[in-house]
Amino acid sequence: LNGIFVAELNLQNSLLNGTIPSEVGKVLTNLKILDLSYNNLTESIPSLRDLTALEILNLSHNKLTGSIPKELFSLSELAVLQANVNYLTGKIPDSFINAPKLKNLGLSENDLTGSIPIPMTLASLSELVSMKLMGNKITGTIPAALGSLTKLEKLEFSNNKMRGEIPNSLGKLIVLAELKLEGEENMFTGKVPDAICDLTDDSG
Repeated sequence: LNGIFVAELNLQNSLLNGTIPSEVGKVLTNLKILDLSYNNLTESIPSLRDLTALEILNLSHNKLTGSIPKELFSLSELAVLQANVNYLTGKIPDSFINAPKLKNLGLSENDLTGSIPIPMTLASLSELVSMKLMGNKITGTIPAALGSLTKLEKLEFSNNKMRGEIPNSLGKLIVLAELKLEGEENMFTGKVPDAICDLTDDSG
């Protein structure tokens, strides 16, 4: 099969099992959308470094294990990465902040650990609209630099092991519609900043 001109491969809910073949990038070189969600795929996510045109990758609701390959965030066209409801472990790669077109990051309901790898100042991720990390074992504080991502609409950190104060900078997110921080093991301190309480919907 010569799949070099295939732009979209949607195998959602197809009763697939086994592993994701690492060779997929060598065959489907023009692939923009890869949806393998709602299957029974196992073992680790391959680097997929050869899928240089990839824009959307959905691996949610499988049985994938291991860490998230840092090479995924080197894909310059990647806008959506969904890998919710798997058994992924380890830390979110530091290379996460290098994905220039990333809009939607969904890694909820895994076993991820470590802190969110965002530095004090952030010049990238300017397109990020949604970050959903709920239901992991993520530690550390909410990065104040998230307040510079003016397109953020959804932030979900519920049911992790985070701590510290909620940064005032989140009050700069004027389009923020969802901020979810609940969970018994999240140990946030202090009060909710007035700037966040003042965020309102322009529609009233």
